[in-house]
This record gives sequence, structure tokens and C-alpha cells, in this order.
Amino acid sequence: MVEDNRTKVYEKIGRYEGLSIKRVPLSTIKIFKGFAKSEFCDDYGMTLKYLIDIVFGEIPRTISEMMIRIEHLEGLKIEKNINPTKVFKTNSGKIIEKVKM
Repeated sequence: MVEDNRTKVYEKIGRYEGLSIKRVPLSTIKIFKGFAKSEFCDDYGMTLKYLIDIVFGEIPRTISEMMIRIEHLEGLKIEKNINPTKVFKTNSGKIIEKVKM
């Protein structure tokens, strides 16, 4: 009976490999187990996947993209402050007047 249930579960979710980690500080284990219990119903595998995704996945990529955008915007701000002028052009592109601001 137990083997039949196990087979059904493996058919639905697939077979996953186990993981055993040694020499983990007790305070770290308590934090990890508490987080797993509150957020993932004691599913340590999904808890580990979530933490790995944060450390190596979306967040670092998003942070690096945001830092690049910030540096670009700061560069634009510096360029505008160096030579602040207003240009008036016609539809053909001819410059009528440059005014220092």
C-alpha cells in the first residue's frame, strides 16, 4: 500500500534527489527550519530553492541592471549640468537660437 502511494507521488512530482548537509551551526538550523515551517510548510527543498534563487538568481541580476541604469542616469545628469542650453529648431532641423540657461 505504501509503495503504491509512493509510486503515485513520484508520477505526479517526479523523483528528486536527497541532500545531507553536515556541520551547520545550531542557530542557522533553527533559523532555516523556522523559515521553512512558516513559509513553505516544512518543505526544506523548496526553502533551499527559494534561498538559492535569491542569492544566485533574480535579485542579483535585477540589482546589477538597476545599478547600470543609475550610473547611466547620473552620467546624463552630469552632462546636462556641464552645458545647460536650450535649442530651438524648425521642423526641418535648422537651429534658430541657442539660449544658455
